[in-house]
Amino acid sequence: MKIDYWVNFSIDIQEPTLKAITKAYFQLLPILLSDFFKKVIVTFAQYYMERKLKPFSCEECGNREEFIWKTRGGKCMELLTIFGMIKIPQLQVKCKRCGHRMYITRRLLGVEPRKKVPRETVRKLGLLGI
Repeated sequence: MKIDYWVNFSIDIQEPTLKAITKAYFQLLPILLSDFFKKVIVTFAQYYMERKLKPFSCEECGNREEFIWKTRGGKCMELLTIFGMIKIPQLQVKCKRCGHRMYITRRLLGVEPRKKVPRETVRKLGLLGI
């Protein structure tokens, strides 16, 4: 899937030194990465919600077809990536058959429930020797 992503952030740099530019970049990175994750995950979630058969199922009744949106930009969850901690929205859907509500963000990302540090991050940090 092709996703158009535009960036428009303001940064305040006092001097054009390597130290100042690097410091500004490291402050911008978590904000930029969170925004990028949000754009990608929301785009895919909207695409999946338009499809008849969803890549997730209701935890209560097993339904994979009939869901409605509850929230697309509600509470945020924190997730540790190899680039640092990011905050992304928890996308919530409601099953039209049984009324059960569930968050789908972690399912779409392939991250275990209630984990701030996904296995993928642990694996990559282990490979780096950190």
